[in-house]
Amino acid sequence: MLHGTFLPPWEAVEELVTALHAEATSLRPLWDAARAAAAGPPPPPHASAPPSSLLAEAFG
Repeated sequence: MLHGTFLPPWEAVEELVTALHAEATSLRPLWDAARAAAAGPPPPPHASAPPSSLLAEAFG
């Protein structure tokens, strides 16, 4: 849980932090930032291409 590329769910982090007698609410913004970074950029919007008026025969 403390090493690697896996981001555990907030509930697991909160439980660990509480067991270590730390304040979980102060770590939530860091966890949120890690989750956002792990998600990567949002996918580009899907742009549907307009139907083509070309016939398949036009390509040989």
